[in-house]
Amino acid sequence: SHQGCSVEDDMADPASMATAPTAPTAVPAADGSSEKKVIQFSVPNSKVGFIIGRGGTKIQSIRDQTGSAVKIHDSVDGQERIVEFTGTEQQVHAAHALAYQFMMDTDGARPQRSDAYAQSHDPYKQHNQHHQQHAAVQAEAAAYQQQQQAAAAAQQQYQMQMQQYQAYQAQQAAAQQQQQQQHAVVQQQQQQYA
Repeated sequence: SHQGCSVEDDMADPASMATAPTAPTAVPAADGSSEKKVIQFSVPNSKVGFIIGRGGTKIQSIRDQTGSAVKIHDSVDGQERIVEFTGTEQQVHAAHALAYQFMMDTDGARPQRSDAYAQSHDPYKQHNQHHQQHAAVQAEAAAYQQQQQAAAAAQQQYQMQMQQYQAYQAQQAAAQQQQQQQHAVVQQQQQQYA
């Protein structure tokens, strides 16, 4: 009956050990969010003012709201100017979307120009959609990468717990063997005295 008792202990103890918390491992950001990105898009000269705003209020608003740096280059051909955003992936996409919104909002206020502008503006729309798709694909890839890392970390933790469990079992077996040896010695002594 004594052996049966130790087997029960053997089953109960490692179970609690297997769920014991282990030190958390630092997982690096999988989305590379700290990397600086630069995106540029061309804006008709007639529209640049809408992005800058009176006294630079709108361009400042883009910087404040998104955290992205915004730079407007001088016109090369007199027709368009390049607007450049610098920041993390998230910041530059947010800044681009906001600048695009400022251009479109102002457009609605000038109906006499909206038709011609809407036609010429299609490429911007496609450009914006392309960025949204790109961001979605990247987010998906980052999520997958995080899942993979989490799975690898869980696997590692499981292996560590198994090693601990096996070590514990070996320890228990050794202790049991020692106990049996002592028991045998005691029995021999008892037989001698008997």
